[in-house]
Amino acid sequence: MTVTQFGPRHRWRQLEIALPLAWSYRPLVAAGTGLLITLLAAWGGIVAFVGPMFGFRATAGSSWQWTTNNWLLHLVPGAVGVLAGIMVLFWASSAAAGARDGLRLAALMSLAAGAWFVIGPAAWTTFETSSAYHTAATSAGAFLYRLGANLGPGFLLGALGGMALKASAPVAAVLDAAGEPRTVAPPSAQTEPTATLPSAQADAPSTRAEP
Repeated sequence: MTVTQFGPRHRWRQLEIALPLAWSYRPLVAAGTGLLITLLAAWGGIVAFVGPMFGFRATAGSSWQWTTNNWLLHLVPGAVGVLAGIMVLFWASSAAAGARDGLRLAALMSLAAGAWFVIGPAAWTTFETSSAYHTAATSAGAFLYRLGANLGPGFLLGALGGMALKASAPVAAVLDAAGEPRTVAPPSAQTEPTATLPSAQADAPSTRAEP
């Protein structure tokens, strides 16, 4: 939208007004985020079952043990995260009217899955007396189990969920003289255009008498 302002001596300025777009997503960013969410959630969901095959014993001493901590602390949030990643991949390439809402829902699911990966082991002792994780030989080994099984995937899923939310945010648009939107980045406080009228004192004719 172009606004013409007239000042003294018919001086004029044109001001372009930035308006928010109803929906504008960044497909490449969202698609890459969805792929990473899917891979991380799949790792977090299955590592407790297959980890002992290659010496990574997070929650059990042997592989494919169907225990409560395996499916509740890993399989459930992993499945939610995988579903969220697939939804991000789908909505990132969709031009449907509800694409923005679908992408936001997927981002919130990723945030929830990441939060449960981190909080779940801490809340485990509130309803179970046994330890949630396999007892490692050293404290460093126990930390590596926690980092690779729940802390790492949880924090990364939360960060990627935030990126997906950002990818679904609307951007600013500028309407040109023909009324067509032109997508631009939101103006900062330093570069935001402002309309200033010429000073009345500068434009007013001088009335001081000549000596």
